[in-house]
Amino acid sequence: MSFNKVSRDLLDMLLFAIVNIWDVVQSVIFIGGFIVCIMLPVCGR
Repeated sequence: MSFNKVSRDLLDMLLFAIVNIWDVVQSVIFIGGFIVCIMLPVCGR
């Protein structure tokens, strides 16, 4: 029983970490795309 609880806690932590990392990745992609959209016309001139 205790092993089952430990593995479940580990799984919860892993899911939590994946969700947080995905949030960071999404915001980085969004900000990166935003910067590219701003810089492209400026550099393209």
